[in-house]
Amino acid sequence: MASVPSSVPTTLGLLTSVNNLATTLNGSITDSAATITVNSTASFPNSGDFTVGSEVITYTGKNATQFTGCSRGADGTAAASHNSAAAASQFQNARYH
Repeated sequence: MASVPSSVPTTLGLLTSVNNLATTLNGSITDSAATITVNSTASFPNSGDFTVGSEVITYTGKNATQFTGCSRGADGTAAASHNSAAAASQFQNARYH
């Protein structure tokens, strides 16, 4: 017979932080750039999204130093110009385990 826990953990107890990835822009970008050059895309998935400042950017492909097929201002954020060396991050804040 399986044992039943005496209490249920809170939602926060079921979450664990994963996949926090970061790089920096290698050159400034305009608010309409569809290819974004960074120092490295290593460890980033082949497609997905990342943030620069408060802007969310989706991408459909990548090579060693560029995100390609970028759509700017995703998830209701505003497309913006960004300076070289700005942080580009991908956060999948938590996953149930």
